[in-house]
Amino acid sequence: MQLSAEIVEEIASQVTDGYYDRDAIIEGILSSYADQLEIATGTDGSFERGDVPPAAMAALDAAIAAAFAAKAEAMRSWPAETDCDRIRDVFRGLTERGWFTQENCGVTLQQGAELAWDHALDQEAATGARPAGFCFFHQQDVMSAVDGDGLLLCFGIFEDGETSVDIERCRAAGEIVAAACRDNGFDVAWDGTPDSRILLRGFRWQHRGPHA
Repeated sequence: MQLSAEIVEEIASQVTDGYYDRDAIIEGILSSYADQLEIATGTDGSFERGDVPPAAMAALDAAIAAAFAAKAEAMRSWPAETDCDRIRDVFRGLTERGWFTQENCGVTLQQGAELAWDHALDQEAATGARPAGFCFFHQQDVMSAVDGDGLLLCFGIFEDGETSVDIERCRAAGEIVAAACRDNGFDVAWDGTPDSRILLRGFRWQHRGPHA
């Protein structure tokens, strides 16, 4: 079976993102492209791995192996420390200060915010306190960074309401994130307002991630 250009591009994109190993990529492709892969599904669209035609699985395996091989070759010219390593250092520092941080947090801004709040409420239930703040980027942000448009960060505090005190605290949270990014060598663009996101200009997406 010959895979469509759409599937091949999706595999390459997920390998480039660097958050998915072979099994995760296969699972996602099978779910999204069952019709193209000629998978016999039930009336509700469900199927088992055994329903996947052997030719389709072989083609997926070959395409995924080729994508990882191409990435491995590209990585040979990457610097020892990439921008992805440095933003991870930023997040690690914020986490040590009691913040919630997460890379690739959901697909959209709304999903990322929901995941952050879920974590905050779970922590509050367990410890009696929410995290001091949050900072994350989501899957669409990763796609923009891969395209060379820089990396956008979402930040804020876990407070109910929209009082002036909350706004000032949220602005202060942004200053903490912006300063941490500058300290790690990033070119930060932010207008200083709590309702705008922080942009890391010139961010080069070079995420090693899983290798197979």
